[in-house]
Amino acid sequence: MNIFNNKLIWFVYFILIVFSMCLFNLFSITIDKSYLIQPDGIKNEITIPFQKDQFDFQNLNYEVEVNSNINQLADINIAVDDIIDKISVNGKEVNLEVVKKTYGKTALDDYKRGYLFNIPLKIGRNIIYISGQNIGGGYTLKFKQKPFFLIWMILFFTIGLPLSHLCIYFTKFINKFIFVWKKTIKLP
Repeated sequence: MNIFNNKLIWFVYFILIVFSMCLFNLFSITIDKSYLIQPDGIKNEITIPFQKDQFDFQNLNYEVEVNSNINQLADINIAVDDIIDKISVNGKEVNLEVVKKTYGKTALDDYKRGYLFNIPLKIGRNIIYISGQNIGGGYTLKFKQKPFFLIWMILFFTIGLPLSHLCIYFTKFINKFIFVWKKTIKLP
């Protein structure tokens, strides 16, 4: 049997693809707005990734509004030029010591690559407050989701699709075996 002519296999592949895309959409977060908060409390809307080449402020405060489709622990990479001091989500502080220990750092100062944080998000709008220090020169904010579910999608396609193909063939084999067995034993 030619696998390219088997409609059942292509139908199963299609269902798996739709399922994967639904998972992708479910776990995705969207950034609604982001702000640089000046020392006097004025919020200036910014676009992420954000970069400013002149030295205006030493204490940097950012607010990022994100939407989540589900309650989740999102893996988000955050980088602040120069040092991350504090992160809070919906008013609850994120423990930076865990991240410092994971990376073997005493200060979160890798502003080029940033650090991966497990950010607890609720369904709907979430406010993430990021505080940092600018030691000199310009300053930046990078904020992006590290979609672990993409890895699962890749595994799903590379393992799940061939496995579903084998399951279909196995089911057909079992049905054929049962049919032959019933015919041999002459069961009704």
